[in-house]
Amino acid sequence: MELDPNPVTRVDDSDGGSEDDDSNREAAKRRFEDEWAALEELEGSEHTPHLLGYGVIKQDHSMPCPGGYIRALIMLEVPGQNVKEILLDLEDGERVIIETQLAKVLEYMRQKGWSFVDPKPGSLHWDRKNEKLYLIDLGGAILDKKEETIGVESRIVKLFMITSKWSRRD
Repeated sequence: MELDPNPVTRVDDSDGGSEDDDSNREAAKRRFEDEWAALEELEGSEHTPHLLGYGVIKQDHSMPCPGGYIRALIMLEVPGQNVKEILLDLEDGERVIIETQLAKVLEYMRQKGWSFVDPKPGSLHWDRKNEKLYLIDLGGAILDKKEETIGVESRIVKLFMITSKWSRRD
């Protein structure tokens, strides 16, 4: 699968554009390409969505930024619910399982040369029926070789706030 190297994210350049616009375009393109590459490389983790493909669509006159581009990743939907929506209702046992599986997928990422830099419950899906966690938003994945092994007590796992006192009703 090859990405088209030329499309750019369109920003409002009615004032003639600026260096910031170019910087934003490059950052958006890089983030898309990183997420796409991470999804491909992490397919074997069993805790990420299956990537079906990607698309770069040129916007026509009926779309928000005519002449601009939309980049889209096409993935299979994973079962379960977004952890952000159910965080306060998770039972203690579920929290332990989620953190354990989260540490497993983040360690798998680390072994493949990736780090995750945007930890938030909204990046996770929890399938209660099968007790399985999915990391669904890999927009926070960057190529970054780290040496330190990731476990349930690792800072990155705790930053997802799954077992934090702030993520409980009581």
